[in-house]
Amino acid sequence: MAKDKRDNLIAVIGRRVPARWLLVALLIALTVLVSVELTRDSLEYLHAYRQAQTVRQTEAIIGHVVRAAQHLAFERGRTNVVLQGQDPVSAEDLAFLAQRRQAGDGEVEAALALLDDSRASLAGKITRERRALLALRRSVDAQLVLPRPQRETGFADHWFQAVSAMLAGVPQTIALLGGEEALPPFSRVIFLAFELRDAMGMESSQIAAALAVGRVPDAAARDHLNRLHGRVDAAWSNLRREAILVDNQAISDALSKIDVLAFGNFRPLQDAVLHVFSNGQLPSEPVTFFTQASVPVLDSVAEMMSVAAQEDALLSDERLRQTRMATLLYCGALILTGVVGLVVAAATAGIVGSATSLRRYLADLAAGRLDRPAPVLMVGRELVELCQAADTLRHYMIERQRMQDAVERLSRQNRLILDHAIDGLVALDSQGRILLANRAFQRLSGWSLADVEGRGHHELLHHSHLNGSPNRREDCPVYLTLADGRSRFCQGEVIWRKDGTYFLAEMRVNAWSEGGQHGVVVSLRDLNQVPEDNSGPASRTGTGVTT
Repeated sequence: MAKDKRDNLIAVIGRRVPARWLLVALLIALTVLVSVELTRDSLEYLHAYRQAQTVRQTEAIIGHVVRAAQHLAFERGRTNVVLQGQDPVSAEDLAFLAQRRQAGDGEVEAALALLDDSRASLAGKITRERRALLALRRSVDAQLVLPRPQRETGFADHWFQAVSAMLAGVPQTIALLGGEEALPPFSRVIFLAFELRDAMGMESSQIAAALAVGRVPDAAARDHLNRLHGRVDAAWSNLRREAILVDNQAISDALSKIDVLAFGNFRPLQDAVLHVFSNGQLPSEPVTFFTQASVPVLDSVAEMMSVAAQEDALLSDERLRQTRMATLLYCGALILTGVVGLVVAAATAGIVGSATSLRRYLADLAAGRLDRPAPVLMVGRELVELCQAADTLRHYMIERQRMQDAVERLSRQNRLILDHAIDGLVALDSQGRILLANRAFQRLSGWSLADVEGRGHHELLHHSHLNGSPNRREDCPVYLTLADGRSRFCQGEVIWRKDGTYFLAEMRVNAWSEGGQHGVVVSLRDLNQVPEDNSGPASRTGTGVTT
């Protein structure tokens, strides 16, 4: 039932709605559907591309923040050792501190340059911490130019604690950068490597400071060093686990290097120093030996952060490239769809216009307007062929009209000749029925063409002799000629008029055939109207004989 209703609806629409509107509606529907789908995909990839850009920017900012913190950790440790030491500040120490400060400030400036208005609060936090650090540095520089006895008591601890507090805020900064989303794998490696670097830096700096002072740490200081020792172990365990999950060869190589330098070479030295401290003694090695041994270890951790940042940049660039390519492809597909839609619309308009022109042309042919030529421009092979067929039909109709006009003209001429003939002429079919008769026949017989058309010639005109006896059909010249096709000439044949009178006629019967049909043509001449010098018996008009 539903199918019948649907078919009826389609039939009604097909009959009442023009084809052009159906095609236009279909074209618009298809174009809209494709465009909507492509637009949706394009927007999704554009959103993904923007997200990838945001992630890439976030990762770059995290890299700058972590590297700035790394340089600050180096600065914290060396400054603490220098402030705690008894010897004057060396040119090497000053050059090291200047290098770390310059590198750290450059990373902070790069991070601030990437922070937009949406991260204004984070930019404000970094700016405030930077100002506080600059103030601390000015105080440090003022203390470094003084001899050790004149330096402010406890300033070194104040410096170390203040900078450590700043470094402790780095995770919060990274968390603000990441927002609610989890950090990318390489960013987590950088973050965990920084935690390891910070813990190892604090531990080595505290040991170096004790060596610089030349005093064995008390029990509280040793407990603090043991806690730092455990923090280093925990940070190392977390970093190894994350590095394994990342499954990157460059990260694995950097991890192996840390394992060798930190836990194969430097860790035994730390353990030995702590063991000597636990016995209430100082190691025989100078502080410079310990600090020089710690630098390659801390640099190896920094190298892992640099490697992770590089791999992260490569991954982000590849992700950006893929999303950019996908976005461009979908945008190109959307543009191509529009172009194709316009081309199809133009083609459809051409087809519809061609079909409309052809319909009008066929309507002209049906109405007999043959003077209008076929449309010149047709779109579509089928319509071109149909137009050619219609044009062929037009030429056929023109030729047929010409022939029909010629036939009608000839017919009029023949009718004119027949109507002006002296003799009465009547054409009969194969059954002896009257097909046509000229005016002379109608004048002689008194019968009109409407009266005699389709009626038997013998029964109407030639049925009886003068004495009233029947004139047999077998003896009638008309039927004899219909039977054998031979022409006959008779004189004195009695022809009966409509009013019952008769006249004696000279009769000529000739056979005709056309297209498988045949009959006879009968010529009648009233003998009473024959001129005097005409041969043949004279007849007179008489009244019909009745029985």
